[in-house]
Amino acid sequence: MKIKWILYLLLFSVSFNALAAEKNKEIETKKEEAKVEETSEDLTSETREFVYQSAVGFANWVDGFFGQSEELEDADFDYLRLRNDFIFKEGDSPVYRLKIKAKVRLPQLSNRVSLILSNEQKEGGNGPDDSSDLETISDRSSRSSAALNYETDIYSRSKFDFRVGLGSGLKPFSFARHTFQAYKSETLSIKNYNYLIWKEEDGTGLSTKIKLNRTISPTRLFRWGYFFLRAEKTRGNEWSTGIAIVDQLSDEKWIAYQLGANGETELDWDVSEYRLSLRYRMKTDIDWLFFEVEPAYSYVKSIEQTEGTFVPSIKLRFEIKLER
Repeated sequence: MKIKWILYLLLFSVSFNALAAEKNKEIETKKEEAKVEETSEDLTSETREFVYQSAVGFANWVDGFFGQSEELEDADFDYLRLRNDFIFKEGDSPVYRLKIKAKVRLPQLSNRVSLILSNEQKEGGNGPDDSSDLETISDRSSRSSAALNYETDIYSRSKFDFRVGLGSGLKPFSFARHTFQAYKSETLSIKNYNYLIWKEEDGTGLSTKIKLNRTISPTRLFRWGYFFLRAEKTRGNEWSTGIAIVDQLSDEKWIAYQLGANGETELDWDVSEYRLSLRYRMKTDIDWLFFEVEPAYSYVKSIEQTEGTFVPSIKLRFEIKLER
């Protein structure tokens, strides 16, 4: 049964990539789009018109501003992100969490090899602007990890990453990731990520992630994301999906209206959480310091419960951003 669903997942991923590639080729033959430098640099001093020249460039800029995992890991520079989160949730005591995300290139080994450090953890929500990465998807506890990553060149809108490292409790993990820019135009970008994973606690698994970005205006971006994971030792299938509208208030202030859902299922699609949140983020007068506030309202239900509960919460974040 597991093999059947793994084959279904592979078939879905291949079919999606083929269809998107064919559509993208038709558009490219009609109009050769100007190439826009896709960068993760801080462009808050630039006009939104510059960023708007490409949906890919706009999405990458927003990812860099909000600190999204994939955009950070693809950066061609060293960085350190320190996130200080203060979380207040109804029915629970206040919680403080320190999150670290860092990348150090290792040119002594190869220009394509880097060391990636992280202690991010899955908190729920799983919207397009949730910063959780693959190492956090199956556990809500702290997920410290250190890994070596090898990144290939981009060939025909595709590239591969190969990663091996140690997670919490010195448990080994590894994965191969295929990144495919399925479609891009001035106003629309669709990117697909496919993973082959091995983790000591979960066994071997397959995963797919789709990210869609649509520019509504030079200052507004619509986002949709979908994630699916099937592994040998997970409880059925882990999935998450969400939409967001990211809006500019000023060059230094952005806000994201997010709606997400996630669950653990056996293909009957039972939902374990719905979450509505508003994420406000601003760059302070200090260039390397960001402030963020995120009120949220969740409907949470465990697999054993027939009825869920509504849980309001608010998160305050102070983030230090250092790059070299």
